[in-house]
Amino acid sequence: MKVTICHHETQAEIFSIDLNGSDADVSGVHIGHAIKMAIQTGVDLSGADLSFAQLAGEDLSGLQLHNVVFDDANLCGVDLSKTDLTGSSMRYVKLNDANLTEATLTEVDLDEASLVGINAANTNLNRVYLSNAVCRGHDFTGANLSQIPEVPRLHQQVYASASQPGALCQKEWHLSDKTHSWAGWIVKIAGEEGQRLEAHLNTPDAACLILIRNDPSFDVLPDFAFLSDREALQQMKDCAEREGREQG
Repeated sequence: MKVTICHHETQAEIFSIDLNGSDADVSGVHIGHAIKMAIQTGVDLSGADLSFAQLAGEDLSGLQLHNVVFDDANLCGVDLSKTDLTGSSMRYVKLNDANLTEATLTEVDLDEASLVGINAANTNLNRVYLSNAVCRGHDFTGANLSQIPEVPRLHQQVYASASQPGALCQKEWHLSDKTHSWAGWIVKIAGEEGQRLEAHLNTPDAACLILIRNDPSFDVLPDFAFLSDREALQQMKDCAEREGREQG
């Protein structure tokens, strides 16, 4: 059975190999084998469509993997240390216990990815898309968050502002100068630095990065777009009360 890796935009063939097995495995295990063979032979996989690949526990460290589509892939326990993933799509990817130490994640889309137990120490997280990512047990020690603003008492400030009459509207990120969504309030409270980050990314992902910078204990980043006003306000209240207890 021939397994082919193609460019995700042009569909041009990047690498192909004949493997034993059934066609049923093409979308997972056999693509994983093909990827490993391509790497071993020095093939440049930039731009490749590697969706659904099964690569758990593999060593992909130090590679140039620009603009690769990893959507729905299993990368649990993968070593991606010092790997350049600039521009790659990693939506719905399982990255549990993966090592991304010193990896480059500029413009990487991790929407709804599972990052449980991830090690992202000394990694540049300044322009990463993280909406609704699951981050329990993450290690962002030394991660480059230099462009992400620090905001004292972030949750308490956000809740105090958003809980005022007419101040919260989840249907628009920013409805007016005095009415915002939860994500919108996070960005606004973060001031000019928050607004610059929002301009580089978008409102919800800027808010997610501000949360990571200011609240390392956050387990599951909010899916801001799908929360009602009531749900958002309750979560803001819970966060503010927790922050108050933790800060004494």
